Amino acid sequence: MSDSSGRSSGVQRTLFPGWLLLVGEQLVAAVVWIGIACLTLWLMPTVAQMPVDILWPANAVAYGAIIVFGWRLIPGFALGALVHKVSIGFVSPNLIIGISTFVAVMLFVAMLNRLLTYWLGDAFQQQLVRISLIAFTSAALFTALGVYQFGATPSAGLMLSLWMAEASSVLLFTPLVQRWLQRDDADRRHAALLGIRRRTPGWVVAVWVSAAVLLLALQWWLLNYATMSLQSLLLMQVLPLLVFPLTAVFLLGSAVRAMLMSSSFLLVWAVMQYHCMIGGARCPMISLDLEEQLPLFAAALVAFLANEFSYTSQRTSRALRLERFRDDVSDLLNDPGLHQLLRSHLREPGSSVSVITVYVPDVDDLAALIGHEQSQAIERDIAGLICEATHNHERVARLQPGLFSVVSQEEPDATYLQAQRIQSLLSKARAENRFYNGHLAVQIGQLDHVTAQDIDQLLSAQLLVAQRSEKEVDGRPYRYGGAVGGLIDTYRGSLRWVQRMRAAMAGDGADGHFELYCQPIVDQSDPDFLQVEILLRWVAPDGRLLGAGEFLPIAEDFGLMPLVDRWVMERTIRLIAGHPQGARLENISINLSGECLAYTRVDRSVAQLLETYDWPGERLCFEITESMVIRDTRQARENIMGLRALGCRIAVDDFGTGQATFAYLKHYPFDRLKIDGSFIRDVADSPVDQAIVRAIVTVAREMGATVIAEFVENERQIVYLEQFGVHQLQGFGIACPQPLGDYLDGLA
Repeated sequence: MSDSSGRSSGVQRTLFPGWLLLVGEQLVAAVVWIGIACLTLWLMPTVAQMPVDILWPANAVAYGAIIVFGWRLIPGFALGALVHKVSIGFVSPNLIIGISTFVAVMLFVAMLNRLLTYWLGDAFQQQLVRISLIAFTSAALFTALGVYQFGATPSAGLMLSLWMAEASSVLLFTPLVQRWLQRDDADRRHAALLGIRRRTPGWVVAVWVSAAVLLLALQWWLLNYATMSLQSLLLMQVLPLLVFPLTAVFLLGSAVRAMLMSSSFLLVWAVMQYHCMIGGARCPMISLDLEEQLPLFAAALVAFLANEFSYTSQRTSRALRLERFRDDVSDLLNDPGLHQLLRSHLREPGSSVSVITVYVPDVDDLAALIGHEQSQAIERDIAGLICEATHNHERVARLQPGLFSVVSQEEPDATYLQAQRIQSLLSKARAENRFYNGHLAVQIGQLDHVTAQDIDQLLSAQLLVAQRSEKEVDGRPYRYGGAVGGLIDTYRGSLRWVQRMRAAMAGDGADGHFELYCQPIVDQSDPDFLQVEILLRWVAPDGRLLGAGEFLPIAEDFGLMPLVDRWVMERTIRLIAGHPQGARLENISINLSGECLAYTRVDRSVAQLLETYDWPGERLCFEITESMVIRDTRQARENIMGLRALGCRIAVDDFGTGQATFAYLKHYPFDRLKIDGSFIRDVADSPVDQAIVRAIVTVAREMGATVIAEFVENERQIVYLEQFGVHQLQGFGIACPQPLGDYLDGLA
């Protein structure tokens, strides 16, 4: 079958499953046919006694439905025709011949519809041939039937009138029913969703309808009261009959609407013609002949051709416009399509939508590794899972390789549930190794409030929220509830920070500079053992001092931490090694970022610095937060072992807060454990914190590691910590951070 019938057959399977609903379908077809036939007889009561029907829409409607739904409706329509004919007094053999002719035409329609798929590839050509052959065949058979029922040899003009009457019905109503049943296809819904559907103003439709009513009223007056020749009357009828269907095509927008209006106009005209023909005393048309039927047939033919050209043109235009908004890989919306969708949803002032972002950052590397075809197949799989989770593929877009968006008009909380469903399905697919052995990272974020003003900068905002999902607890989708403009402004501020930090590390301090601070670590059992932890501060041009929390997270986001770590190590060792009091420091602790540890050969850089400034590695300690160690990459292990080979000590910072606290102590030779301040803050009052501290001390003793307590602020904490065997203390209760140079000067 044609494309349209192929779609509709899928609808059949969905709407009418099983034999029971199949029977119900046949009954619906029968009732529809009987209803149209009864309406026709009500409008033109004596049609049953005439050898020709001016218009007989029931058969034409059946043909249109069969084009769409296929063979299965034939029994229902045949049943309806049988019941109707019996009810109005038809008897054999006319009854049998009439029903057989109707069934033969319906079988021909179904067979023709299937064969045209193989004969003609163009849908417009298929439609022209389909309707033309149906009209010709149906008209020929029913003309022969009418001649048989007439009982005498009719004139050639009357036979041609019989033929044109049936052909006119097919031309007017068969394509109308066909197009109406096919009106809900995906392209039309997508075009309407994107706001690119051609919309006809209501006043245009009102004007057309009003003009049609006035013209029909004029025709009624001419038929019943005007005194003129038959030829003059026909001339006055032909022109509006041809013009009004054409104006419907060009003015009413939708091709289906134009078909409906044209058919309705011509049907009303035919009813008027009929009533004038059988009852008008002044009407010159006292019999149905060629001259009377010809205008209606010509109008029906013109209306059919014009409407089909309009329908094909609109569908082609819509398809071309939609093509600009479709992604070739996933058949979802692309970036321009997403913008068009958002504009169609955000026309009202103050309106907003939520946007979910799904980002696969490594898709380009994956394409280079396994090939574009397989990489695109994975993207299509991801797109399918996103559509499955959201239950609406028309609001899902693929903006670029690895970046997908979902537009939601629901409340942000409900949209976030969709984001979690997406994450759940993608996580399940990764566990099943559907995405290249499960190694493909997926980042999911949500913008709660996107307005029309945010459309142009939406792509940047989506990438930002997706990247922030990496830092969410348990990998949950990141959710941003503020204004998109604020997120972009924050990002721009971060870019300015990046420029300042790069300039500062290059020696340009016009916009501020780094300042090395230190905080002493005091050993209660050996106060002369001097050691400090190096801290980093930022001095603004106006002299304001900013803590590391103001700029280091930005450095981490933009990959600057290896450069910052290198700058801190080099400046610290150079300053201490060149200071007269520097040799008194027994230990210098420097924080090492996870990025530097996992992705660079930091041990080689440290070896070079130690050699350049002649500083012993035994007096250098690198602090690594526990979450960084948990990454457990091969490079991180090599760096730790390389640093220990230089004599440097390794400390675990914020110990006790990671996901595998004690397990990782078995795999790395740590020299120091710095207990996280969350366990120290209430250690004097919390039995739980006391138990945790004792446990850490016990493990450290077994390892031969030193324990350091952070965030020590008062004497009560010191007393309890000494009872537990923790003698090395750090915090504001011990000593406040100060510039490293001032600390060294103070040692004198």
